[in-house]
Amino acid sequence: MRALKKLGCLGQAAGKGERTADPAHIVVEPAQETDAALKRELEAAKAQLAAAHGRIEELKAQRSAQQREITGQREQVLEAPNLPKRTILVLGATGTAGKEVSSALLAKNTATVRVAVRSVNSEKAKSLSADGAEPVTFDWASTDGWPTALAGCDGVLIVTANMAPTWADDVKALCDAAKKAGLRHVVKLSGLAAIKPGEADPYDFRMGVEHGKSDAMVEQSE
Repeated sequence: MRALKKLGCLGQAAGKGERTADPAHIVVEPAQETDAALKRELEAAKAQLAAAHGRIEELKAQRSAQQREITGQREQVLEAPNLPKRTILVLGATGTAGKEVSSALLAKNTATVRVAVRSVNSEKAKSLSADGAEPVTFDWASTDGWPTALAGCDGVLIVTANMAPTWADDVKALCDAAKKAGLRHVVKLSGLAAIKPGEADPYDFRMGVEHGKSDAMVEQSE
């Protein structure tokens, strides 16, 4: 930027008594102070940008280190020579939810997947066996086979779809059997409409009531 500087020499306007600036004595000089201020602002902005860039690189390095640490821990777990596989019993493995869970567990290859079926000779049971699962006979209507299905398991996934009109008592009985068999984990597939005991049921939704009751029983089985 440049500024005009008016010198003190004045001239007379032709035919008039007015004093005017003499154009011959108007010169142009650099606006040194303005340029210096702009330069300081520019340098400050550059310094802030450099600091921000440095911080970003620092955060990237920290994240990379964390990812390497997590990856290393995961590899140690998967490659541990004496790490025993857990055995998980999956109920409802021939249905949508149970099959997805059993497939996910088989894909991780960190657990022996035992799938509950009414008949180990059924086509669905054979298909699950071909996938790597271990079919075992299980029937909600007959508790006699429960101890065999639960024996040696570390956990069980309870799926209650298409059961009798009421199933909360059956879930409690299975939780008791699981505890007796030494299982450490019991997981139950609940529902979005589950109604906790004592809550109002404005829609008279039986499944919601049963899910709420059986959920509470699983929690109380600890």
